[in-house]
Amino acid sequence: MSIKSPSAQQQEIFDWFAKGQGNLVIRARAGCGKTTTILQAIQYAPEQKILLAAFNKEIASELKSRLSDQRARAQTLHSLGYWFCRKNWAQLQIDEKRGMKLAQKAIPVKVDKLVIQAVADLASKAKNVAPFASVSDLVDIALRFGIVGVECATEDESWSIKDLANSAHVAMALACQHDGTIDYDDMIFLPVKNRWVFPLYQLVVIDEAQDMNPAQLMLAKQSCRHNGRVVVVGDNCQAIYAFRGADSDALDNLKQELRAKELGLNITYRCPKKVVALAARLVSDFQAAPTAPEGIVDEGELQFIHQDAAPGDFVLSRTNAPLITVCLAILRQGRPAYIRGRDIGASLCALVRRMQVDTTQELLARIEDWRTDTLQKLKDEGANESAFQAVSDQASTIIVLSEGLVTTHEVLTRIQDLFSNDGKKEAVICSTIHRAKGLESNRVFLLAKTLYCGLQNDGSSSESVEDVRLQEEINIHYVGLTRSKFHLTMVR
Repeated sequence: MSIKSPSAQQQEIFDWFAKGQGNLVIRARAGCGKTTTILQAIQYAPEQKILLAAFNKEIASELKSRLSDQRARAQTLHSLGYWFCRKNWAQLQIDEKRGMKLAQKAIPVKVDKLVIQAVADLASKAKNVAPFASVSDLVDIALRFGIVGVECATEDESWSIKDLANSAHVAMALACQHDGTIDYDDMIFLPVKNRWVFPLYQLVVIDEAQDMNPAQLMLAKQSCRHNGRVVVVGDNCQAIYAFRGADSDALDNLKQELRAKELGLNITYRCPKKVVALAARLVSDFQAAPTAPEGIVDEGELQFIHQDAAPGDFVLSRTNAPLITVCLAILRQGRPAYIRGRDIGASLCALVRRMQVDTTQELLARIEDWRTDTLQKLKDEGANESAFQAVSDQASTIIVLSEGLVTTHEVLTRIQDLFSNDGKKEAVICSTIHRAKGLESNRVFLLAKTLYCGLQNDGSSSESVEDVRLQEEINIHYVGLTRSKFHLTMVR
């Protein structure tokens, strides 16, 4: 799909691709035709070797299917990193258990499995956010991501964050030694850490840059030739992946580092005018296209979803726990529904099994103890708010999932059913806002009370944006609002 009558903003981007010097940052708001604009802009570029770096496989597949220019290649940075790995290490196999194996090898004494898991988790985070991390850096990373010390891990001592950091540092060093295997983290970490990246491309376009972690951005920049151009595309107001290591200031930092010019795309072709008016209270430069419909923004009670939601509609929440009740109620009405996120279901199942009990009564008691103990450890270690939220949401989700059930086997079966869309292609899609990013639907039900800052449907604010301390929570709210193509219901 080409743009026959580009907007002034789009034409300015096309002109830069054709003749611009240096580097460029494109700040593209939600639904503003970013992908179509980039794909057409590439056709104006004089470069003969172009990389379009995608955030994930789904985006890469879409870009490949729409990319007609033979000079350009669309791929994930993990795919590019894997290519560099294969260039340096022959006969590689992917082993997703490599992190755990190396963590175990890095610990000099026999320890509880929880210690090994904590070391592996810390090494994994560090590979993504700080490939050249020192032990003190690893302590800071553990605090940032809520990786806490483990009590009674060995017969005579507990493991503090400093102990975990020391072992994680060793595990990262072991990862750099060729053993015939790599894991998903290594695809980015190894080329950066071992300095295997070499400049392949004359033009590198980094899509969804706000979602990429520092190691990914390093790899992308280093793959550009010395006299080449780098184009960074993203929306700082859709930066909602801090828990994965993405930097919410990535666009601004890259603009300064690359001494880049900035151009904008802030006119949305997805959202109707009433939705844009609501979202503009959070992102002031967000504008509706002149041809956009008025749309509908209204309010409803929770039972309104149970009665009204139809296949193809989205039900969005800040956290997972409220989605359980909604999804079960829709299913009881005889309509198909599921919760987006197989990996979330897998992690919940793992936590249930970890409790090692047979009945839901025992499970609820163990989960409450686990929540209390883990939150206290997070508090003692000085972890950030997102770590507290993640633990609370996991516990609350399992508690809701257990309602009306007797055995943990039934709980596991319910999780597997709810978090699978097998045979439910035409269904109501229940999702966290994080999982819905990049998606859109004509009808969206947004569970307003799960959001950090609430906006009323008349445009007034339940608390001013200035009073909201966490920018990421504002971004999550904005992403939730802007999934709607016509009808948005704020569910109270």
